[in-house]
Amino acid sequence: MMRKGLRVLLVWLLAAMLAFGALAEGDGSVAGDGAADGWIDVSGGEEGVSTPTDPPTPTDAPAPTDAPAPTDAPAPTPEATLPPVNPDPTAEVWGGTPAPGTATPAPTQRPSDGGSSGSGSSSGSGSSSGGGSSLDGISVSGSGANAQMIVTIPAGITNVDVTIPGERYDITATYTLPAGSGPFPLVIMSHGFLAERNQRGGFTALAVALAEQGIASLRMDFAGCGDSPADFQENNLTGMASDVIACREWALSNLPVDANAVGLLGYSLGTLVTLRATLEQPDICNAMVLIAPAGMVNMREVYLGEYQEAQKNGYFVTTSNGREYRVSTSWYEDLFSLELLFQTYGGRENSLVIYGTMDSMLSVDTAKACAERIGAQMLEVAGGYHSMGLSGTLPAVFEKVRAGVVDFFGEKLATGAAGLGASSGQSGMQSGQGSGSIRFD
Repeated sequence: MMRKGLRVLLVWLLAAMLAFGALAEGDGSVAGDGAADGWIDVSGGEEGVSTPTDPPTPTDAPAPTDAPAPTDAPAPTPEATLPPVNPDPTAEVWGGTPAPGTATPAPTQRPSDGGSSGSGSSSGSGSSSGGGSSLDGISVSGSGANAQMIVTIPAGITNVDVTIPGERYDITATYTLPAGSGPFPLVIMSHGFLAERNQRGGFTALAVALAEQGIASLRMDFAGCGDSPADFQENNLTGMASDVIACREWALSNLPVDANAVGLLGYSLGTLVTLRATLEQPDICNAMVLIAPAGMVNMREVYLGEYQEAQKNGYFVTTSNGREYRVSTSWYEDLFSLELLFQTYGGRENSLVIYGTMDSMLSVDTAKACAERIGAQMLEVAGGYHSMGLSGTLPAVFEKVRAGVVDFFGEKLATGAAGLGASSGQSGMQSGQGSGSIRFD
């Protein structure tokens, strides 16, 4: 009986081997690129992916009852085990396809493409197709730290690059005018540290949005930034504030703007420039907006190490986008002195602070302290990082910033609006909440 059983088993095994060989020489229906490779574990041990270790049982051979054939479960492919790929942020488009058109620059000055050759920010020249919305004709190029808006200038809006004489060097700038003859309210924009006048396209988009509401604007490169011919070692708060003042005076003399309806806008370090300009010339503007304001306190503690290195070497070296910048000792000394000035800085009417809840470079508490110090309204943008959407990577955040800027200046720079001025009897801290608080969720 035992011999007969062994004989039957041997016959069965021989038949199975012959059948498997015929299958392997057939149409390659064994899973994977080969019978062996098809059963290598390519899953990395991911949950839910089978990783058999035994060869498959041929389908035309009787399978043992306790070993079901794996033909219904093909071997996993590498594609099936990879995580989903995130959408490419460089393909993000904000508005519809722009319709053909051209800007209308002044004949004696160079029409701007919305960017500058040294800055990397650029825009088209044409009309948008969305019926006047500033979010039409905006797309995003690049990603992460290299992201920037590509902004189309709508037909009828003038966007021109100019060179403005400054106290120490020529100032490269761009002005944007609404359709019509004016005079228009004017907003002067100050960019952030190591940036340029278009602030990765965000300032260009704000300029278009303001122009669509009948407000002119001017944005400039600070020393050593963008297209500026000056060395970056000339860059400090005192110099940047004087650039803002010079640009204001140039605009009042050369553009169809209203001297009684001037606003200042600053982003990040540009907020300190804006505040410094109001200290140098208290009647410089009628309203101001500070986006992601730089800190007003503990500046010496934060920058002391860099300042000491600058004292030792004559400058402190920092880099941005592969470009080296030499920061002078005067840059740090201006920061330290500005902190002292803020201790007696009176409250300012017609001011708005815009900050994001996700800003890792500037805490919400610091932004609120800034608003309280100057007696400003506060606009909190949920989900806003330090970039505040100005590079185009967060359209929803930028839309809230844009709306806040346009609505605030539209109200405060209207005919008959009061000047910026100091709040009567106020010095030092003043409640921002008492001046009004706005929240965008």
